[in-house]
Amino acid sequence: ESPTGTGKTAAVLCAALAWQRHRMAKAGAAPQIMYATRTHAQVRQAMKELRRTPYRPVVAVLGSREAGLCVNPAVLQSADNDGQIRQACRQARQQKSCQFHSGLLSSDLPELAA
Repeated sequence: ESPTGTGKTAAVLCAALAWQRHRMAKAGAAPQIMYATRTHAQVRQAMKELRRTPYRPVVAVLGSREAGLCVNPAVLQSADNDGQIRQACRQARQQKSCQFHSGLLSSDLPELAA
């Protein structure tokens, strides 16, 4: 246990990404790494920390149907309340203009290990 801001998340993600990179180089394939958070702020903080590392993984942000987990800045700026955010998010996904949702459909993601 350690206080907030001490780098626990970055340390774990970097170790996992280093292993994934090594496995990909050695075996030609590696499992996906899935990282879960409870809040939108935690997603934002983890992505901010990842940008400060040498790793640039393909990222797809998943969330519940609640608008509070939307991370698309264009969607968040275009709406005033949760209902409007949900509607704008749905529209961006349907129009295939959401880079975060498109990441889920990317063929660049390695298959999960059996």
